[in-house]
Amino acid sequence: MFEMIVMVNLRTKKAYASGNKNCSPDMNKNDLYDAVVRKGGSNNYENWSKEFKNINEFEYIFVSEQTEAKTKQASKNEISLKGWFEVSLRTVPKKL
Repeated sequence: MFEMIVMVNLRTKKAYASGNKNCSPDMNKNDLYDAVVRKGGSNNYENWSKEFKNINEFEYIFVSEQTEAKTKQASKNEISLKGWFEVSLRTVPKKL
């Protein structure tokens, strides 16, 4: 199994899909928000995460599938279905 977290800024509708090992479905929204906004990362990720003004703008979903390719596609499908704009670039699912 593979897993990704799709995180979105509801104000900007920009979504970032990630295989971040620091994020798990067991975490609550406050902990995830802190991990996302405070950790930093690549320039693309930092630029996206700096746009949050507060936790009310933050939402997320986890997707998991049997293969890496299916997991990436599932994250793209969720982003598209919700009308969000993907800003993640070279992210990969994490293996469970």
